[in-house]
Amino acid sequence: MSQFVTVSMSTLCDIKSGKSDTKDAVENGEYAFFDRSKIIKRSSRFLYDCEALIIAGEGDEFLPKHYIGKFDLHQRAYALHNFKSSINVKYLFYYLHHLRDYLPSVAVGATVKSLRLRHFENLPVVLFPIHIQEKIVAKLDAIFAEIDRATAAAETNAKNAEALFRSYLSNIQAPKTTLGEHVTIKTGKLDSNASVGDGKYPFFTCSKEVFAINDYAFDCEAVLLAGNNASGDFNVKHYKGKFNAYQRTYVITIDAVDTLIYRYLYFQLVNALKRFKTMSVGANTKFLKIGMIKDLEFPLPKMDEQIKILSNLSAVEINTDLLKKGYLKKLELSHKLKQSILRQAFSGELVKE
Repeated sequence: MSQFVTVSMSTLCDIKSGKSDTKDAVENGEYAFFDRSKIIKRSSRFLYDCEALIIAGEGDEFLPKHYIGKFDLHQRAYALHNFKSSINVKYLFYYLHHLRDYLPSVAVGATVKSLRLRHFENLPVVLFPIHIQEKIVAKLDAIFAEIDRATAAAETNAKNAEALFRSYLSNIQAPKTTLGEHVTIKTGKLDSNASVGDGKYPFFTCSKEVFAINDYAFDCEAVLLAGNNASGDFNVKHYKGKFNAYQRTYVITIDAVDTLIYRYLYFQLVNALKRFKTMSVGANTKFLKIGMIKDLEFPLPKMDEQIKILSNLSAVEINTDLLKKGYLKKLELSHKLKQSILRQAFSGELVKE
């Protein structure tokens, strides 16, 4: 097995935090701006001009980004730069990915997990000779590229199925109407934390997950639309029976069931989610006003035509769901496989002489 030593991170590079705040990000800034977000934002100024590995200092996961050039940095993010000749930057990038489950375990804080400068300075790094590091990087690049190609193909299939599903909904030919003409819209009365672990009835909040509760306020068939979400990614559910709802969840019931089928209404609201996202209001949390929902225009065919459309939609939906689940499963397996390969890499097994 290849020989290695264990050294502290501070012996391999300089580690500095940023100086900017989230509000310093601008929409059309000339330079990259890194904070805890997975998305690279923009800034009108730069703090560094170099090759760097950048890690958020707080959040749910601490995965590095590799960047070369001018960039700005949030005060709770860290830039690893000015690398010594003994370390291959891409090797260190992969090594930090190898520690994706370890770093959250040493982070401090009850509500938001944070890493301090000392965590990076004292972080032990398994260091092989530079020529072995280069071999490890070459093998990881090749293997990960194959895994990413397979995962990307599954993602493309899922997106194509989703596009077909939405295209079918968007091309329904029928007279347009507004939602408010056909439905009654109410909201729940409860806080989102009112759920209980083994409750008797479903409890619908703005989460995609359905919770439980011991008392019900509704006993009907309804379409439930999440009324707020941090990023505007709302969701829709269809349910019949006894249930309860969060005060920001819209409970939509049909006034005349001989003109509109609940399942058809559900699909039309699913199709409207992207529109709802663009029209939602609010700074920190995006939310929908009841007027936005009532004013939603959608095609309303006659009942026999709705039944035919639902028959076709059900088949498309099943295929779409299967492909989505397949993609998510492949994504999960991809993560496990990568972690297994990284363990082999940094134990020396991947490049045995």
